[in-house]
Amino acid sequence: MENKWRSYPEIKPEKRTLNCDVVIIGAGPNGLTAGAYLAKAGQKVIVVDRRNELGGGIATEEATIQAGFRHNVHAVYFMMADYAPVYKDLELETKYEVRHVFPPLQFVRIVKIFLLIKQIIFYNR
Repeated sequence: MENKWRSYPEIKPEKRTLNCDVVIIGAGPNGLTAGAYLAKAGQKVIVVDRRNELGGGIATEEATIQAGFRHNVHAVYFMMADYAPVYKDLELETKYEVRHVFPPLQFVRIVKIFLLIKQIIFYNR
């Protein structure tokens, strides 16, 4: 039975046999990193994910009602990405020209904003 509420399209690939040394289930940052290290070590790796986009928590998506606005929903995980050894080990910056763009504001503490709004409403009664 097909789930019509699925947030991602379901693709049913043709059945075929693939030969590999390692299968990694989950194409998020950790699965992709593990797969890259294993491939660099000479292993034949297949990385699979239930979604059609790779990246997991680091994928950019249109996550709001407003079309055209793209978000990195789990962007809080990026805060120390430039210190990660993966960048040097896999030559992401030098060979593949991967660059992180750091916005001037990394995150906002929404709790304080809600408390401020609550105080304003309470004192204006």
